[in-house]
Amino acid sequence: MGWGDAFANAYNAATSAAKAAFQKVVNAYDAGKAAVQGWVKEEVAKVQQVGQKLEHAATGPAKTSHHVKRRHAKAKQSFGKKKAGGPVGICPFTQAVKSQATNSAKPTVKNENIVNINDKDSWVLSVKDKYLGKAVHDLKQDPSDNLEMDKDTDDDVSCANFVSSVLIEYGLIDKKIRSDSVQTLKQNLKKDGWVEVSYADAKPGDVVVMKNEHISHVEIYFGDGKMIGANNTGVNYDGPQVVSINKLKNPLPDGYTILHKNN
Repeated sequence: MGWGDAFANAYNAATSAAKAAFQKVVNAYDAGKAAVQGWVKEEVAKVQQVGQKLEHAATGPAKTSHHVKRRHAKAKQSFGKKKAGGPVGICPFTQAVKSQATNSAKPTVKNENIVNINDKDSWVLSVKDKYLGKAVHDLKQDPSDNLEMDKDTDDDVSCANFVSSVLIEYGLIDKKIRSDSVQTLKQNLKKDGWVEVSYADAKPGDVVVMKNEHISHVEIYFGDGKMIGANNTGVNYDGPQVVSINKLKNPLPDGYTILHKNN
């Protein structure tokens, strides 16, 4: 073999080695890129969850803007702190909306409670008889009823959780419409055909959404200017929620909406 052949062989070997090394670099880059993209996706999801948590503000008609700000300030003290051996702390002020996969895994609602929408007075009275005065925490743990409440939602921010579960129990909405977020529940109901009505046209069983700078809350209209829902207890109205009856103001304050389900 002449020197020309030896040179060619050495050149080809070096070229092959260089190509193999380059391919390893490309593969490592692609793997690193995929890992970074996955991490970014997870972080974006966390940010979106935080946005949902902060959107679902304090519940209860008696809350004021000062009170809401006080709770936010208290929540921020613990938000973002690294837990020992765990992920970044979750803001205790609100609860993220659960995934549809979790909701769909719950048992099917029994048909015995499904009612005609025109027979609202009777089913709303049934809600009062079964749930009035009961703590949200107890309702979430009670297997003896058909109230499929999200057990992972905080006990002090379960107003939409309670309303969603009641509407599902009585066959007024499908499970896919439920939400633990006041704003999302409102949007889902409107997409499902629920329409806004005036205070004068409100009927028992309508959904009252209270959403402005002072409050983010939802209850079910009971009739006679009253509504029933999960409301906060405690001196500062920031404790665990209990099902109670409240008065609905007339005229409706800014940001208050009454939604009625058309037949």
